[in-house]
Amino acid sequence: MNLKSYKHVNNFYLIIFIISLSGFLIRLLGINWDQGILFHPDERQLLMISERISLTNLDPGWYNYGTLPLYLLELFSFGIDDLKTLRFPGRILSSLFDSISIFLIGELGKRFHSKLTGILSSIFYSTCVLALQLSHFFTVDTFLNTSIILILLLCSNLIQKYNTKNLIYLSIAIGVGFAIKISIFIIAVPVLITLIFSTKFKINLSNFKIQNFLPLLGSIIITGLVSIVSFSLLNPYSIINLQEFINSSKIQSEMARGIIDFPYTRQYINTTPYIYHISQLIKVSLGPFLGIFSIFSFTFILLKIKKTSNPLWFILLSWAVSYFAFYGLIHTKFIRYLFPIIPVILIFNSYALVTIYKDYLYKFRKISLIFFSIFIIASLHYFISFIMLFNSDHNANIAAKYIDNNFVENSILVKEHWDESLPFKRSFIIQEIPLYDSESTTKIRNISNTLSNSDGIFISSKRLIGTIPRLYERYPLTTNYYKKLLDGDLGYDLVKHQSKNLNFLGVHYYSDPFNRVKNLNFEKNNNLNFKINLGWTDESFTVYDHPEILIFKNSKNLTSQEIFDEIMLIDYENELNSVNYNYDQNNLYRGKFQDNSLLAIIIWLITINVISLIFFPIIWKISSIINFKFNGHLKIISILFSAYLCWILVSLNLFKFTQINAYLILIIPLIISSYIFITSKKQLIAYLSENYKNIVKFNRIFLVSFLIFAFLRSLNPDLWHPYRGGEKPMELSYLSAILNSNNLPPLDPWFSGSAMNYYYFGFFIFGYLINLTQISTFIGFNLAVCTVFALSTTSLFAFSETIFNKNKSFSFLMIFMVLIMSNMQPMLQVINKISKLNFSELLSIDYWQPSRVFPAESIGYEISEFPFFSFLFADLHPHMISIPIYIFFITLVVSIFTQEIKKLNTFNFIVTSGISISLFAGILWVTNTWTVPVIFFLITILGLLFFQKKYNFYFFKSLTYSSFILIFSYLLFLPFHNSFSSPVSGFEISEFKTNFSEFIEIYFVFIFSIFIYLLAFMNREFAKKVLMDKYTNIFFSIFITAILIIIFVENFKVDNDIGRMNTFFKFHLQAWILISISNCFFIYQLYKYYIYNYKKILIYPVIGIIIITGIIYPIFGTLNRIDDRFISTKMTLDGSKFLEKSIYNGPNGEINLSSDYEAIKWIKNNIVKVPIIIEGNGPLYSWSSRFSIYTGLPSVIGWDWHQVQQRGYDRSLINERINDVDEFYSTDKIEKKIEIIDKYNVNLIVVGRLEKNKYPNSGLKNLKANKYFEVIYENEETIILEVINE
Repeated sequence: MNLKSYKHVNNFYLIIFIISLSGFLIRLLGINWDQGILFHPDERQLLMISERISLTNLDPGWYNYGTLPLYLLELFSFGIDDLKTLRFPGRILSSLFDSISIFLIGELGKRFHSKLTGILSSIFYSTCVLALQLSHFFTVDTFLNTSIILILLLCSNLIQKYNTKNLIYLSIAIGVGFAIKISIFIIAVPVLITLIFSTKFKINLSNFKIQNFLPLLGSIIITGLVSIVSFSLLNPYSIINLQEFINSSKIQSEMARGIIDFPYTRQYINTTPYIYHISQLIKVSLGPFLGIFSIFSFTFILLKIKKTSNPLWFILLSWAVSYFAFYGLIHTKFIRYLFPIIPVILIFNSYALVTIYKDYLYKFRKISLIFFSIFIIASLHYFISFIMLFNSDHNANIAAKYIDNNFVENSILVKEHWDESLPFKRSFIIQEIPLYDSESTTKIRNISNTLSNSDGIFISSKRLIGTIPRLYERYPLTTNYYKKLLDGDLGYDLVKHQSKNLNFLGVHYYSDPFNRVKNLNFEKNNNLNFKINLGWTDESFTVYDHPEILIFKNSKNLTSQEIFDEIMLIDYENELNSVNYNYDQNNLYRGKFQDNSLLAIIIWLITINVISLIFFPIIWKISSIINFKFNGHLKIISILFSAYLCWILVSLNLFKFTQINAYLILIIPLIISSYIFITSKKQLIAYLSENYKNIVKFNRIFLVSFLIFAFLRSLNPDLWHPYRGGEKPMELSYLSAILNSNNLPPLDPWFSGSAMNYYYFGFFIFGYLINLTQISTFIGFNLAVCTVFALSTTSLFAFSETIFNKNKSFSFLMIFMVLIMSNMQPMLQVINKISKLNFSELLSIDYWQPSRVFPAESIGYEISEFPFFSFLFADLHPHMISIPIYIFFITLVVSIFTQEIKKLNTFNFIVTSGISISLFAGILWVTNTWTVPVIFFLITILGLLFFQKKYNFYFFKSLTYSSFILIFSYLLFLPFHNSFSSPVSGFEISEFKTNFSEFIEIYFVFIFSIFIYLLAFMNREFAKKVLMDKYTNIFFSIFITAILIIIFVENFKVDNDIGRMNTFFKFHLQAWILISISNCFFIYQLYKYYIYNYKKILIYPVIGIIIITGIIYPIFGTLNRIDDRFISTKMTLDGSKFLEKSIYNGPNGEINLSSDYEAIKWIKNNIVKVPIIIEGNGPLYSWSSRFSIYTGLPSVIGWDWHQVQQRGYDRSLINERINDVDEFYSTDKIEKKIEIIDKYNVNLIVVGRLEKNKYPNSGLKNLKANKYFEVIYENEETIILEVINE
């Protein structure tokens, strides 16, 4: 058989018509699958609305979906107004439209590649399980898919022949799509690409020339207007009742994004964006065989795209990528959400099969055809297995018959709310229990009363039982209800488990409803001869046409109190340890070098240099491929490489995070480097000979920067201050907790029993170095701050040398502008004192005020921090840790995107650079998540500039490259993303604005320098030289990015922010770095290109104002910061030394910190394992949580607001723990204390002056005098008690 001839298949349209007709007939099979019960809630809702509208009254009064499908049903229902009967014309219409899609996909596949590709695409779609399932419901999904495929075809028509008629057809189709469902809005991406192609619009970024802009603009306007008219005609009441339509759309949007907490979307809490959809695409929507092949085919398309000149490729790819990028990210992940891109995926699959056979396997066609046949048969097997579901009675009917036959009429049966009932023939009394309600004893009491008076329970699907136990922290009591119900402890026996697997010819596709629920003891009867285990399949795939149903019968008739006691009796130890975090194999970190700061510095620096030496050959090899000058970045790359290698191996459970393993892991890069050295000895030695002085220079810069800041930190190393202590206590506790964790994610020191839910990788980097050096955490914290500053300085100097052609003056200027200079506020302090003739305190600068330029009464709580304040204040927070990584990342992308493509091996360069950027983008992602939007915007913009140099379709190449980096950077840190639940679900409109005076106070220097630069730009000779500079577009893009950040922050803020504190602070710090880097470059251009006679007039005033304005704070603010501490101590880097003599006037009385300090040191020196502690709580930033802070041991609860943020803003979780801690120290009942101890599996109890000041003596005095607790340490004020296990 010669498949090559199939590129020109005869009777193509007849073939795809037959496939479409067959698909339609198959879709009519089982059309009465529910026997009129209407188990699909969306279908039921649409039919109820259709029932009440008529040709004389077309207002649906409901706008969640478009009205076009409702109007079509009204036309084709032929007067049927019975709700149950109306389902037949509705489902026939759904099947008909899906069958039209089969035909249209064939045509689209033919245009994409060949007739054979079109035929295969039609076959694959006609046998797609998700398409088959959705065509059995009267919902909007199949209608929407038909409209989308039609739009894509009309896009192809417009490119083939650009005229008004084709443009109007396309616009009408877009309006039709919106009249079905407005979630189609992302169709704007392929439509815009179509208009760009068809109007031949071009923009040359090198000289800013634009071609055919007006035709493009006109086409956009026509498309928009005609689409709106089309939408209005088909969906008129959305315009008439516009506000109701907007409100409904807003609710649907907030539901999809997880902003509104609907019960039916809670199944998606803690599901991984993109990965969840991909897994369900493979397991459910396409089936295991075709689904897995889809991953390959998509990759195959990306590799082939550089060779195509067919614009349809870019249209289909842009639709699939942009749609998946948006809907794969949002909270709600119904499998139907990806249905609109399945046609494109199947076209890609078909293309891959045809091309692989034709281009690679044709010589082995007989064997290849056998394998392809097996693949097709396997794919069809999954499809046939699903069809077989409709050959038997619905599970709900079977379960209802069982209850009819085995329960007495008028028996009281319990069902769950937010789930379906069963179609009983006999009469029963149905009681509903509200399991999704918030946890409370009242809720459990009502459930217990209902169960004690009932005869049976039926669970109609896995909706609740498959979701609630996953949310143990939110539903501990309801989870225990399910656990006790399945174990039989509530007096109910499981008498019927009705389930149905997809199967055909003895092969079963086994779906496990409890796969994600690890804390319930339930064994599904799966003794199947041959099964393919799909694990968890999305709720929406099973609960309509083949739900899992459980029936329980009351056999013991327990009383309400007995049931209540059982549910309330939680085995906390098993729950906390099995569901959240296991402490068994962890050891408390203490370090071998505790007190000597000088020795710690030496060990620290030697370790960093050894790591750099180990990784040098590897970095040299990679850098040679991408032509990257790495000498000045050697240390930061080596540290990040080694930390990532350790992190990924520990995260994959291949190693434990111990000192010996940290050293053993370094053997891996040592072996690779040795191999590179042996095989490339001559080249490597030649490189070292040529670059030796350069490497030494950067080492000196690093060392000097490090020692300068080590000196400053030794003058005020304190890790806490009662009023301006910042976040150091949190950072120290998290850093210590990482060192105490042998596994990842690390334990949470402020929420015992749980893993840390925070972007912790920055802490891990320095925890890794501390683990290697075995120095004290209190010293290591300050050395980490020094290292961050030194790495920032060294990387920035190396970056500037490349840009400024080794002009050291401008290198130092860039370091000053980015890392040292302050905003205008210190100068205003000086001016204010001069105006008041206060010359005695003229240079006494308040170091704090520049970080708070906004009025104290501002309810936006804005923080105007800049890099030097971050270093000086020395909070080892993610925003500061990320500064050198951010600078290095900018250096890397600027270096990569300014390469001359002609001199490169393009494929190797793009792949290697893509992987390199992905790694460091991924590191920034998990170190400081706030950088993610900015860095990916930068990658996209700079990628456009780069790919424009070589490729015709540079926009799409850049988009593909950026998408690869986004996905790969995510996958490189997949273990982190799988365990991290972001408390931020999106952005909202900000009600806060920055006054002009505040803006000037922050950015005056930059505004002034830009103003001078723009004045100079009016000189044509200068402008011409500037535009010819290869770096101009790059730095202009960086500058524009910073401006867009500022504009964005003025209009939006993250949801749940404190005013706009974090939004302003975290984004403006990035804007400062980008603006200062770009401004320094613009000043350099003034120096380099401007007419010599005017240089002094322009450049010297700019630089003078920069230095005069910026130098006040680094000198005099630093002096003020050094004095801002509890008490003076001798020079040291030990951040805990101030505790030896400090007295703290806390909210409840005076505390001598030395007593707690001695107890903390005793714990670090004598406790081996990682016990859970309980200690008194108090206000944020006070002395509360001090033992978990200084030891990293997990405490029942730490600073409450931090945990509220990191636990999804579920205040009830935090309040419960706060109340339990207060109850523990307040009650005089030893039984209550034991209950709380057992609840949190507490091992150590702290009683110090804080507890004595806050809690009544009656609650504390019996802690020592009982048989349950043993005193293991005691000084004048502080006692440590150990819980006796028995």
